[in-house]
Amino acid sequence: MTQQFVIETKKWQHFVDKTPEEVKKHVETIVKSYSSACVDRFYEVLLTHPDAAIFLSNQLVDTRLRSALGLWLENLFSTNEWNAIVLVQAQQKIGEAHARIQVPIHIVLQGSRTLKQEINRKIDENLSSDEEILSCVLYASAMIDIAIEFMARVFVQNTRKEAEKNEAFRLMSLGQDMGLEREIQRAALFEWGQELLFSLCYGKTGRELSLENSDFGLWFDHKGSALFHGASTRKSHRRVVHRVRL
Repeated sequence: MTQQFVIETKKWQHFVDKTPEEVKKHVETIVKSYSSACVDRFYEVLLTHPDAAIFLSNQLVDTRLRSALGLWLENLFSTNEWNAIVLVQAQQKIGEAHARIQVPIHIVLQGSRTLKQEINRKIDENLSSDEEILSCVLYASAMIDIAIEFMARVFVQNTRKEAEKNEAFRLMSLGQDMGLEREIQRAALFEWGQELLFSLCYGKTGRELSLENSDFGLWFDHKGSALFHGASTRKSHRRVVHRVRL
């Protein structure tokens, strides 16, 4: 755990410690009573989202994720020896899992918003005092936001590491075949140039000769786009390739 994580963990512990016991007990009771309803609403929303549905299925939700999310909620709001360090470690593992399967961060945020809305609705339904409702809503929302913040930190770190690893692998693979690839594409471009020259000298062949649709042009659009990713002249070269035709 980095120094910044330690600082943020202490802040979370301090926030929970200074929250009135009555507020924490109210929220704990409501979450335990309605965790199944909150989880149902969570997956009802996410299963209809096209970006989330590819990571979920009804069978996966029913057999593994539903109980795991319910347990996550109950642990988050438990008043029995609540420990920020343990909770932070749990959020880190979840963030790592999200990064590993590349769950979009906006899906995670939509899911947390759905949970907050459902919990806050249950708080409003079960408490009568406006002051109690406000205190409990603010506490519940802050707890979920902090948990998601710890998840997101690890998610971003691991996603960055994975991207760097993939880029290193890509460059290594391209470097191994660079010489051969260069000669193949040079020959492909020369062949297209010859065909173009013959067409100019002896009349058109009856079909459009475009560099874009040649073997070289197709390579440049697909494999070449990965090879020259980040090059300042790639876009201008691509425009030229798409424009040259007979």
